[in-house]
Amino acid sequence: MGIQGARLGRWIVDDAGISFAYARSFAEGHGPVVQAGAPPVEGYSDPTWVALLAIGRLLGLFDHGAWFGVPDYVLFPKALALLCVIGILICFYAAAVAALPSRRIAAVVTAVAGTALGFVPAFVIWTFSGLENSFYALLVTSLAVLLLRAVVADPDRLLSRRTAVVAGVLVALAALTRPDGLIYFAVYPAVVLLLVDRQRIRETIRPGAYYFGPAVGLYGVYVLWRRFEFGRWLPNTAVAKAQASPAVSDLNRVSDVLQYPGPVLSVVAIAVVAAGLAAVPAVRRPMTAVLVPLALALVAYCVLNQDWMGQLRFSTPVWPLAALATAICTARLIVLPGLRRRAGLAGALAGALYLAYGVTGPMLSDSAARPVVPLCVVANENGELFNSFADIAGVEQGSLLLPDLGGTALTSRLRLRDTAGLVDAKVADYLHDKNPTGLRDYVFDTMQPTFIQTHGDWSPELMAGPGFDPRMLRDYTQIYPSAPDPADPRGSSDWIRNSAIKDPAVLAKLRSYARSVVPGQARFERRTPIGDCSDSLHVGEDLASH
Repeated sequence: MGIQGARLGRWIVDDAGISFAYARSFAEGHGPVVQAGAPPVEGYSDPTWVALLAIGRLLGLFDHGAWFGVPDYVLFPKALALLCVIGILICFYAAAVAALPSRRIAAVVTAVAGTALGFVPAFVIWTFSGLENSFYALLVTSLAVLLLRAVVADPDRLLSRRTAVVAGVLVALAALTRPDGLIYFAVYPAVVLLLVDRQRIRETIRPGAYYFGPAVGLYGVYVLWRRFEFGRWLPNTAVAKAQASPAVSDLNRVSDVLQYPGPVLSVVAIAVVAAGLAAVPAVRRPMTAVLVPLALALVAYCVLNQDWMGQLRFSTPVWPLAALATAICTARLIVLPGLRRRAGLAGALAGALYLAYGVTGPMLSDSAARPVVPLCVVANENGELFNSFADIAGVEQGSLLLPDLGGTALTSRLRLRDTAGLVDAKVADYLHDKNPTGLRDYVFDTMQPTFIQTHGDWSPELMAGPGFDPRMLRDYTQIYPSAPDPADPRGSSDWIRNSAIKDPAVLAKLRSYARSVVPGQARFERRTPIGDCSDSLHVGEDLASH
């Protein structure tokens, strides 16, 4: 798994930089802000991951410099991800030991399941992206294995205080790692209802108290703090993304997951699990503890808004749970007597894996060659570049409106304003209410940023009809054109507010500088696909510092 992750090199996705910026602010004592001095906004959706990063920074392991020539803002989150993967493999082994007849078979199952997981690009890419996916997958897998081991040891162990309390803590942590982690609150009650005698459940209410006490308590404390600190019951990110209410038709998106590794492998894996449940009664109860969270992981993926980053970013918990269920059922079937059955099973799996590799094999290489919005590219092209623009224009106290925030927040000395609304509560409200007119009034009449970056799908927030809002063309001047017509919102461009230009010569100097450094010009043609960041990212860096 580590070798597969290493193929992505130093790539960190830019969204992870938002969590990095909040971790820096917490560690430096500025509180829950994306930049020192900014108003508190919950622009992150992964409090536990931010906490781990902040602890790393306090210990001098993160956001300080380089380890062995590799920036610690790259190495530390990837090292955390690798530890989480090791934790998942330990969970695999613990589950296999409990569910299978020998430790030798359990070791083989762990190796096979772990290897299979390493060849799922969707899992590898997002596990080693710098985001919280690795920790989230570990928590959900740990919950499933905790319940599996309890079921195998003794059905009443599901009702024990230890099992209920640990399950409650894991669920609370999962819900604080990703908002959709709330769905796993249903795992423990569902498994208990499916596997424990109803009379036995009625005899005691203690398991419910032991479970819901820490689960609701831990999560509830954070929600109350959120309400007190930010004035919201939901993360600002959820408001900005305007998550739609779930609908039954959303479940059709499960086909995205089933088709990802190729339909043949998915059909064979489902058939193996079904055959294991039918042919080996002893596997049914422990598999319930895995299949319930797996089903909920699929539901969570289906009901979340479509993710523009691709590679099924929200499906991460699905893959370890599916690998574990398939591997254990395969092992159970193989030890059954009958050479023909064994040969057929082995042949079907081998053929399905071969076909799946033909589908997924190139994906990791493609992602390494064309990475999704790298943190360092954003730091270079947004944070450092606009710092240079501000220096040339003599802007001491200015602001910058743009959609890509991670690398920008770590390097920009300008006050950041967010087109996507992740770290701007008012923008989030306008986006949630689908009020583009109010948003444009807020941007052009109230916010009045010094600099604006427009590009691609984010330009519509500044458009009125087919082109830019008239106030955009009236109050701002392009530093460099990306399209023949300045009113054309297609492509990317950087703009400066007319009132910030004290002398026409300043605009000429800005444009001359931009021609030499903006994307597509000499400097950026020589960069690597992930950008050319320094060993540490500091506020106020500019391109000249490289």
